[in-house]
Amino acid sequence: MMKYDGKNNGVHYCEYTDDEVKKTYYFYMKGKVCENCFEMDAVVFLLVIVMDIIGTAFVMMVIYKCTKRKSSAGSKSSYKTPSRSGGPAPPTPSRDYETLNAHTRTQDTYSTVNRTG
Repeated sequence: MMKYDGKNNGVHYCEYTDDEVKKTYYFYMKGKVCENCFEMDAVVFLLVIVMDIIGTAFVMMVIYKCTKRKSSAGSKSSYKTPSRSGGPAPPTPSRDYETLNAHTRTQDTYSTVNRTG
């Protein structure tokens, strides 16, 4: 077996016998090797991915917990209309207007109100 050192680029071959026939396999080898390079093991690569996912989930939970504690800018009490103190009663509906008849109304696109939610 040949050890690659960055200087033995080029065409190489290996010879072997298959069914008593001598065969030669040619291949070209070219690579770049650096001093600080290393081959990462699959377990280490998987561990890095799993730790990244766990770290991301942890940061998401911390952000969720911190934002849940904070309230909105308004007060916590619900909005209530001011009570009237013995003022006049609301006016009765005017008899000048007739209520709408559901059978005579048009069913065009913008003539009906659709409630959502």
